[in-house]
Amino acid sequence: MEDEPLMSGEKSVLDILSEHEEFSAFLNLLKGSDYLETVHNKLYACGSSNISLFNTYHYTVYVPVNDSITALKLPTWEEIEAAYDEKTKDSMTQVINNFLKYHIQDNSVYIGSGNIAGDFETAILDPITNQFLKLDVTANNSGIQIIDGAGKTAHVVNNPNLRNLMAREYQLNNKDAASATEIETSAYAVIHQIDRPLMYSKVQSNLLHTKVVKKKLAKKIK
Repeated sequence: MEDEPLMSGEKSVLDILSEHEEFSAFLNLLKGSDYLETVHNKLYACGSSNISLFNTYHYTVYVPVNDSITALKLPTWEEIEAAYDEKTKDSMTQVINNFLKYHIQDNSVYIGSGNIAGDFETAILDPITNQFLKLDVTANNSGIQIIDGAGKTAHVVNNPNLRNLMAREYQLNNKDAASATEIETSAYAVIHQIDRPLMYSKVQSNLLHTKVVKKKLAKKIK
C-alpha cells in the first residue's frame, strides 16, 4: 500500500466551511484570497487546500454570520478584478486580506475547556508597531466573548453545529501528493461562528459602517 497517496482522515478549514451555508460569506472572501494553497513553499503537498497563514501550531478561526459580513459592503473579488488600475486593485484586496487575517487567532480556544482569558495575537501585523494585533478573549464552558480593537464585543453563536468545529491541515513529505509517504507537519484549528465581524480599530469600523470608500483602509492599520 506504500505506492498509494497518503490521505488525511480529517478535514481542513476550507472543507468545514464549505459544508455549512452559514459560513458562505466568509468562505467566498477566503476563496478569492491568496491564503489558500495546495503545495507549501513548492515543497510539501497539502492534504487539502490549506490556509497558508498557518504554521505548525493551533489556531482559532472566527466566522461572522453571513448577514453581518454582507452589511459591511466589503469590496467583492469581482469588483477588484474589474478595477481599472493595479493600485486600486491592491488597495481593495488589502481591505479583504486584513479582514480575513483579523479573524484568525493564534491558539485554539474551545467552549468546554474551562475558564480561559487573555489577549491573543491574530494574523494581521501592524506595520507601525511591527506587532500582531490582538483580541481580548474570555471563554468558559458556556461560551466565548471576544473584544476587538475597536472596543466592540462579539460572541460565539449558541449553535452546537457551528462552534467547536475541529480542523486539521496536513503537509506531506513530497510536493506530489501521490508520491508522499508520510506527514511532514500539520496545524490544528477550531472554527466558531460569531454574531458580528471583528474590527481591528475604530478607524476600520467607522469606515466600513459608514460606507466610505474602502481603499482608504489600506493606507494604514490604525
